[in-house]
Amino acid sequence: MSDAQRQGPDKKNAEALPQGPLYRRAYKSLWLAYLFLLVASGVGLHRFYLGYRRTAAIQLALFVLAVVLAFSGFGPGNIAFFAILGWVFVDLFMLPWLTRWRNEAIAAEITRSLPSARSAAPLSSN
Repeated sequence: MSDAQRQGPDKKNAEALPQGPLYRRAYKSLWLAYLFLLVASGVGLHRFYLGYRRTAAIQLALFVLAVVLAFSGFGPGNIAFFAILGWVFVDLFMLPWLTRWRNEAIAAEITRSLPSARSAAPLSSN
């Protein structure tokens, strides 16, 4: 069995990511994302941290709506809380993928912005 097979898919993908200071500064930690999910799950803080602003804003708006409806005594407030609970439950399992996708996007953006990546294009000879 080769080293890549023994290490598994995550180790193989991690080797392809850049390791410079720009990447280390922008890298998103899975453990920190889980901490945000467990501490402020309904608010969508974990999604804001990972850069998924649109879905984080939807989750925050749903949370605010649920709180307002709950304090007003209106019945559908419970439905909103159950929707948030279901979303958080799904995020518990999706968070590793969300984090990996974000880190791969960060790595691609950093690689595109490096001058060596731009100059690596073959020159045309006339």
